[in-house]
Amino acid sequence: MTKIGPARSSKLRNVISILQQLINTLPTKDEIEEIEHSLNELVDYLSIVRSSLAKVPSQDEFTDAMNTALRLEELLDRAEANPIVAKALGIERPLRRKAPAPISHVASESVKSLMSRLAGCRRTKW
Repeated sequence: MTKIGPARSSKLRNVISILQQLINTLPTKDEIEEIEHSLNELVDYLSIVRSSLAKVPSQDEFTDAMNTALRLEELLDRAEANPIVAKALGIERPLRRKAPAPISHVASESVKSLMSRLAGCRRTKW
């Protein structure tokens, strides 16, 4: 066996002390399990965020969808305007009501006269 001198012995004790400090800073099994659980939760959350992000349309896709909707609206307008196409597609055209004819001044006076006569009849007893 070889002898270890005091200087070497001191260095060896220093290395052992450093190793002990290092061992004392290592996590316990419970701490490792807790860290692993937390990381799994974070990974699950980020996976949900990633899949949700994949479902968000891009600006280009949105513009394409909006243009398609506008084109469909134009086609519907054309179909409604064409009675043959509208009937073939089963599109009912909204009924156009004619605006009531304006009442002439003479008719208006006649209506007022009748109204006053009716009002007078109500006042009299039969």
